[in-house]
Amino acid sequence: MKINVELTSMSTKDTLTVIEAETTLPLSSRDNIKISPSTLHLMTLRSKRSRKTVASQLNQIVRIFGHDKHETFDWIAMKPVDIDVVIETLLEIRKMKPRTVNSYLAAIRGVFRAAYMNGIVNNETYHRIQQIRNVKAETIAKGRKPIKKEAVKILVEHCLSLGDAIGFRDATIISLLAGSGLRRDELVNIKLKDYDSSLRKFVVTGKGNKERTVDIPPNTCKRLNEWIDKYRGALPGYIFCSINKWGQMNISDNSPLSGNAIYDLLKKRTKELSHDHVRPHGLRRFCGTNMLKNGIDLVVVRDVLGHNSISTTQIYIENDEAELQKAVELNDI
Repeated sequence: MKINVELTSMSTKDTLTVIEAETTLPLSSRDNIKISPSTLHLMTLRSKRSRKTVASQLNQIVRIFGHDKHETFDWIAMKPVDIDVVIETLLEIRKMKPRTVNSYLAAIRGVFRAAYMNGIVNNETYHRIQQIRNVKAETIAKGRKPIKKEAVKILVEHCLSLGDAIGFRDATIISLLAGSGLRRDELVNIKLKDYDSSLRKFVVTGKGNKERTVDIPPNTCKRLNEWIDKYRGALPGYIFCSINKWGQMNISDNSPLSGNAIYDLLKKRTKELSHDHVRPHGLRRFCGTNMLKNGIDLVVVRDVLGHNSISTTQIYIENDEAELQKAVELNDI
């Protein structure tokens, strides 16, 4: 495969800067601008985080063929055998899990879908690539222990014991992740206007720009109200904000905390307790698992977590080894 240098004259960064600045988009036919199929695909993604993730995946794919940037790669020259090379490399050399490999395949399909929609490839080429099948396999999650409710309580109490605004903010964030099952990107993008304290509800925007109403557990709601009344205040903007070491808050209407900031604060707080690192998505799994174990219907859990499919929700069911052993022992003859 070779690079087609004429394939693009506008980088992903340039194109997405135009989008995010909400200015007039260039018309490629009018302004004689050629945009690569991979950039066209990124332009269809509505989440900044999704664009960043998929752009990274596309760059990793082209590096398999000796190139650095997805924008200058000749995607149209790709054949099914090249995609087999991608699958084999990701599975056997980079030791990625099948589900991760499938997300890379989805990115490739997205590139060809964007190329087809913009008249860059014909119907036959598009459908040939779309026929590439996902990798099928089930793997056991190694080293991932289900989070216990007591561990979450200890973590929240530790943050509260710090007695400052940062500690209280972190306790509230952890409570919401565990209690309402929010994704970290959903949490950081909640604004004060999205919160109805009388109904104990948020309106959040999830994957695919889908809005949904999220209920908040009573104690978590009290903690959130105290965070707002005692620390944050009623200024418009994002509910959670950065706080410097002097306790000064950066309340903003256009600059939320990053998803990585949530990851880092959890890492810091668990390290302070010498506990295993708790990740944001682990708290989301805890929320789903805990609801199911308390007899909540799977369909309801799906809606709480904002999943499209029940099969996705089922992935969130986590049983520890002791529970599995006990279940088998009930069948002892």
